[in-house]
Amino acid sequence: MKRFIFLCFFLLSPLLVFAQERWVDLEWDAVPGAKSYELELFQDIAGAKSPRGKFKTDTPVWSRPVPSGKYSLRLRSLDTRGVPGEWSDEIPLKIRLKNPQLLRPVPEDKLSTDQIDLEWGEVEGASAYQVVLLGPSDSVVLDTKTTELKASAFLGSLGTYRWFVFALEADEAARSEGEWPKATFRGFNHVGGELEAPVVALTLGEKITLSWTKVPKAEIYEVDYLSPEGPGQKNNRLRVKKSPVALSKKILRQGTTTLTIKAQAKGYLDSNKSIVKIARSGDKVELEEITQGKGQEVISVDPALAHWKTQYYLSILTGNYLYDSQNISTDTSLAQKKLTSLGVNLDLHLRPRLNSLLHKFNLSLMNLSSGVDSGQLTHASYTMNAVKSFQRGRFHYGLGLGYLGVPSFMGDRLTDEIVVESTAGLGPEAEFGVVFALGPSWQVDLALQYLYQAHFLSSDRDEPSSFGHTRAAVNVLNYITKNEALFVMLDYRAWEQKWSQDSSAISGISFGLGLKGHFK
Repeated sequence: MKRFIFLCFFLLSPLLVFAQERWVDLEWDAVPGAKSYELELFQDIAGAKSPRGKFKTDTPVWSRPVPSGKYSLRLRSLDTRGVPGEWSDEIPLKIRLKNPQLLRPVPEDKLSTDQIDLEWGEVEGASAYQVVLLGPSDSVVLDTKTTELKASAFLGSLGTYRWFVFALEADEAARSEGEWPKATFRGFNHVGGELEAPVVALTLGEKITLSWTKVPKAEIYEVDYLSPEGPGQKNNRLRVKKSPVALSKKILRQGTTTLTIKAQAKGYLDSNKSIVKIARSGDKVELEEITQGKGQEVISVDPALAHWKTQYYLSILTGNYLYDSQNISTDTSLAQKKLTSLGVNLDLHLRPRLNSLLHKFNLSLMNLSSGVDSGQLTHASYTMNAVKSFQRGRFHYGLGLGYLGVPSFMGDRLTDEIVVESTAGLGPEAEFGVVFALGPSWQVDLALQYLYQAHFLSSDRDEPSSFGHTRAAVNVLNYITKNEALFVMLDYRAWEQKWSQDSSAISGISFGLGLKGHFK
């Protein structure tokens, strides 16, 4: 029996001292001749020992969840007749609170700020928490006791940090360094800031040369080659120390090949990716798009040079138009100087490749109101434009055909009222436009159109005269993704419609908000 007691104490003591969870697993050597075992558990409450139950097991194993607190236990064996042996000495048992769930930073997180917050979940029954943060080489950066669920720490050097939080009861002292289970600490990395994104350029010649600016502190550049989707798609990765990288045209498959590049350095966050797209059609190879990695999202650094497949500009226009009467001798309500407008404007751009023809469709519907009466403005046109690129954008110019239906606001001398008549006509339309980038996500689109109404389809008067229609539009776009943008539009129109001395010439400005989209 003494041997049994000694074995119990020897085998249980290490487990009892370091038990940290609510679930307790005990195991001891079997006693020869013993048929079963009996275990008695006591809890220490304010210095008094309170029984927590007797437990019987047929094997030398006892497993049971036990609430946190201070305990002691003793056990004895029973022979085949059920006669018990002597009780072992009482063995102290400390069941600690569960350790809290560590929330932030997450494992293997890369943090570039020197000041961080460590956060963890609440543990029921805990009155305080001990926070331990180890720095590189396991140096103690933080060892503090707090009642909060987060603690701040200053990271003085780059490298790997590990941390842990212990839940403490009201009368429980903080754990010493020898009690820290360092193997279970959670790790994260303190790194330098994000590297600048390399600014890339592409040269098309006998070979395709991809070059980029040198990034401060960068040690290596990762270049990924992504071939067009389809059978035999092949992706490659190069890790080079400097620019440029030369590729043979022969390796390009039909379709769009994508090259991405980012800067890397030990102890720093990777830069954003810069992206180059190259299109091959037959034997023709040309640049399709360059996207520079700036800021937190990758957008075109030069939206004006972005590859177009199908794009649309949709805007809602509102504002004021001003007009003047051609008849200065009448005092009719034409003297009123304001027309209000509300309508929609849609531009559809079709361009299969950079530096090729741009097919542009426009539809504008506006309701003009003088406050007394109103009329409908309709403008529809198609123009074929040549597109030329320059350093920061492109310009385009071309000819087409336009349709214009306009209201005429005229004074009636007899009734002293405004009379609205309308006409519609076809004619040649010329257009000139300039598009240029202002930065990574801003673009300005300027367009000037001139439509001469040479042929009238309808008229309420016998003697209409042909007239010109001038439109100037300014779009200021802000890209929210690589292919979509929000824009503000300023639209100026002017036309002269002199059917009689009572007719009016109209010109004015309207404002609009719009969305630019992209069809694949």
